[in-house]
Amino acid sequence: MKFPVLIAAALLVVPVSAEGPEPRSPAGTAGEFITVCMDDPAVDGYSLRLPDGYDPSRQYPLLLSLHSSGQVGGSVEEALFHGPPSVIRRFPETSPESLRRGFILVSPHLTDGPYEERQWFDRLELLDHILVEIARGYRVDLSRIYLVGYSTGGTGTWGYASRRPGQFAAVIPIAGYSRPEQEIRKPIVDDWSVFRELPVWTFYNASDRAVGFSHGRNAVAGIEALDGKPFQVLNHGISGPDPYRGSVVIETPAGEVSGKRRIFSVYRIGIHSEGRIWDNPVLYEWLLSHSNPNYRSGRLAGLLGRDP
Repeated sequence: MKFPVLIAAALLVVPVSAEGPEPRSPAGTAGEFITVCMDDPAVDGYSLRLPDGYDPSRQYPLLLSLHSSGQVGGSVEEALFHGPPSVIRRFPETSPESLRRGFILVSPHLTDGPYEERQWFDRLELLDHILVEIARGYRVDLSRIYLVGYSTGGTGTWGYASRRPGQFAAVIPIAGYSRPEQEIRKPIVDDWSVFRELPVWTFYNASDRAVGFSHGRNAVAGIEALDGKPFQVLNHGISGPDPYRGSVVIETPAGEVSGKRRIFSVYRIGIHSEGRIWDNPVLYEWLLSHSNPNYRSGRLAGLLGRDP
């Protein structure tokens, strides 16, 4: 599959009116992935997908997907082999409608480099600027910006969200470090108190030997300690040829998790595997059940010049 390629200008932060940016015609076609190249030593670009039937007269939620270390290096399009973009790439016509039609989808890409230097939470200014660039050019609903990621992306989700209070409406960190380990020496979570009000659905593999299950317990304990409110715990089965190549099956109806603010999901696959979790439509329905009434207090709104 070939992707239209745009060369991004410097990501300058230019204030816009409090009412938001003037809508512009999409670069490329709604429903297709566009590659935007950038001049940065660690993040060489991102893939952008406008939802099916994109209408510049209305606003859309934005879903920022952070890939894992398996997609580091190569071309920018490697980011599409992880997370929600991979679902659309594999099933362009039959992927969940809520994913295809519900979000402006943004997937940045990390270049090759030492593991400790290729961490998303070290590139927050650049990620902010990507969001600013997209919000300036397209109809983004700032009260519905969502952050998700697996492994290195899950680590980045914990780290980014903890350093940007008021910016995200909900997050899904999967199999990410929640405390320093391996080559990572600096704190990953800057401030657990950010998660007091931020909805979290986190997934951990109880058989994972790369990112231990204790990182999930650590995160849950850190958040529950804020106010004593417990996580809803879900256990998920696996379908597939064997325990090493299975897919996580979320059988919980959307109505039972919609609007829930804290969910801890547990699954078992014999390796450090994503288990095609993103194939489950309930994830996107859960995200869309949350909005962020405090977005005006977040850094992104400030960068865009929107009065809090």
